Amino acid sequence: GAIANIIEQVAEYLGEDYEKLRLQLLQEQDVFADETSQPVFGKKHWLWAFIGKTVAYLRADKSRGQKVVEKTLKGYNGILHSDFWSAYNKLECGKQKCLAHLTRELRHLRERTKSKELKAYCSKLLRMLRYAKDNNQHTAQFRTFCEKRLHAIIDIEYTDKDCQRLNKRLRRHANELFTFTEHETEVTNNAAERSLRPCVIKRKNTYGSHS
Repeated sequence: GAIANIIEQVAEYLGEDYEKLRLQLLQEQDVFADETSQPVFGKKHWLWAFIGKTVAYLRADKSRGQKVVEKTLKGYNGILHSDFWSAYNKLECGKQKCLAHLTRELRHLRERTKSKELKAYCSKLLRMLRYAKDNNQHTAQFRTFCEKRLHAIIDIEYTDKDCQRLNKRLRRHANELFTFTEHETEVTNNAAERSLRPCVIKRKNTYGSHS
């Protein structure tokens, strides 16, 4: 309890400087974002991580919605790296969706399914993603080429429900998958996931904040 109170007092004392860190974060070329559950006084909160090259900005909030992203990154003009969680959708900036998440899901579906349609669908997408990474040219023309290849796969109507579900998501984020082919940037949001790992270990050991 004494340690928790000290941390709260320090947080209040450093509030102004913490806001300066948020403003510094907005100057970063790349920001990696992720969130995880974080109980506070036994009630469910969310711990958000926004990681730049020189700034790590974390905040706990009751919400897992877009308002947290907008409050933190309002005015950001760089490239936001995230998973496909909808809270990041409305922020107006460059975006690169995490291809590691997508690749893992496609491989998992391909291995588990008995649907020939879904197997072929996943294989086509995996080959296309691998081609984009292996032949990356960092040009607008190559990005356009990759996006056209993507649309050749997702602009088809499928009968398999998983194909339909993935199609809906990929159509929504079609212009956020190949940002790395035009700009020299990462293809995942691993920096944010790694930054949250110690917090997750602490959560498992202590069952949350003020527990």
